[in-house]
Amino acid sequence: MLSNPAREPVYKQYDTAFKIWIAYSDDPSLARKHNVSPSTKAHWRKTNFSRYITCPKGDAPFYEVELLKHFINDAFGRRLYSVYRSISDVYRSILELNPDWKTAFNSSKNIILDAINKAKHVIGTKYALGLFRISRKKYDSWLKNTSCPASVSGTCLYQYPNQTPIAAIENLKRLFARLTTLHWPLNSIYYQALRDKLFSFSLTTFYKYVKKLKLAVNLIRIKKIRYPTGLRADAINKTWHADVTVIKTIQNVKIYVHLVIDNFSRYVLAWRASYHMEYKDRFDTLIEAVSKCSTKRPGQAIDLIVDGGPENKPIPVPLVLDEVNINKIIAQHDIQLSNSMAESANKQLKYGFLRRFPPPENIEQFNQLMYNAVNEFNNIRPFSPIFGFTPNEVYNQGFIPDKYYFLNQIADKPKPYCPICDDDADKQTLTIKKESIQQN
Repeated sequence: MLSNPAREPVYKQYDTAFKIWIAYSDDPSLARKHNVSPSTKAHWRKTNFSRYITCPKGDAPFYEVELLKHFINDAFGRRLYSVYRSISDVYRSILELNPDWKTAFNSSKNIILDAINKAKHVIGTKYALGLFRISRKKYDSWLKNTSCPASVSGTCLYQYPNQTPIAAIENLKRLFARLTTLHWPLNSIYYQALRDKLFSFSLTTFYKYVKKLKLAVNLIRIKKIRYPTGLRADAINKTWHADVTVIKTIQNVKIYVHLVIDNFSRYVLAWRASYHMEYKDRFDTLIEAVSKCSTKRPGQAIDLIVDGGPENKPIPVPLVLDEVNINKIIAQHDIQLSNSMAESANKQLKYGFLRRFPPPENIEQFNQLMYNAVNEFNNIRPFSPIFGFTPNEVYNQGFIPDKYYFLNQIADKPKPYCPICDDDADKQTLTIKKESIQQN
């Protein structure tokens, strides 16, 4: 028997304009209506039609090929078409709500404002208002009565710039979610946020939002006895404070910690930890403090405020270390003032830093904890008494504590962004138009 000859496959033939129409159509169902497979459509999208010379048929529902190619290659033209589609959809939805044009127009302010907000980034606010035949005065009146999505109270940030934006409130909430700063005082958290430029408002406003949003559960104002201001130096290395505090290990063994701090900068100059309270540890801390003295000069005199403890009694008067004269002054004996600044530093290091961790097992483990605590105390945490600076910035970098240092940052607030009221879109639109004209 003779077999039937193999039949050649029959392929469909398509017009070039039809291919362009299907390939670049935004309607995904158009190809299915004309029985064009997805793989064929994908192949057409990759085809370079610029080498074909053709024209549309008179009765075909296609655009002119050359115009279509220019439209496809023009990004600004496609954006204009999207504006046209959105505005036509708005007109159609308004008329569907109410056949009476004026009544439907006035009752659809939110829809119209949303369309203008999208269109003004392409054609500018002036032309967007012209498409709806709305005056600028009426547009501003509508905006005034519209809730602003970037404002806490809903009022316009441009018309009322002194209010706090929602973005600043969100930054404030994230600030209190930091686990590394939860043990800080509120004023230190505030100054750290100013340094990180998370917001720009005063300390009073910060306290108000913290209380209103319940960000600090321990924000309880307790009336304290107002004591007179203690000893305050007017420069670094004029007055030092030395004190000793006790930390217990997990086996209830005492560790004695000797500190020397600078009065003006609150900088911890030296520290030592040992199992015994001895004069040698106090003397070693003084030697280290003198070696770190940033303004050391021959014959310089430094007042050392200490208490009447046994570790301080062997200190001679005066004590000369590396040509620096140290004058020992016993608090509440030679002077009426106490050694409260050193006691405050001990308290902050003990309760603000060390108590966050379990008791150390030995002095080696404690030294590591103490090293991290002093590093954060000196170099990381801003201090309210020196107006947001760190002790290291004041002592080693020469910063002078100034209560007005952040005043300009608070006064010069960044321009708020409101997605409805942003008129900078007009400038952006003009730039896009110029670039499009130059390309054509």
